[in-house]
Amino acid sequence: MHLECGDNVVLLEGGVEEVGDIVLLARFADAYEAKYRFRPRTGNPAQVVYRLRPRTALSWREGDFPKSATRWRFALVSRFLTGNRESGTGRAGE
Repeated sequence: MHLECGDNVVLLEGGVEEVGDIVLLARFADAYEAKYRFRPRTGNPAQVVYRLRPRTALSWREGDFPKSATRWRFALVSRFLTGNRESGTGRAGE
């Protein structure tokens, strides 16, 4: 994940899977276009879209590492692409 600054770090760990559902791909393309003003061609088999289902997130700031280091573990994975608002439970400071 890129935060526009090399001094702030976020690492995401989890499983990755290819997205093939055309409804999910259309929702992805809509969101991508709204943010970046460019619409990816999701119907092109040469351009594969992957979904990350995070299990762990790690974050820190370079200026005060290791004091700012934080880890979150997700018990349930957010299903934002499917519209399910059930989200993971993160515990800071582990």
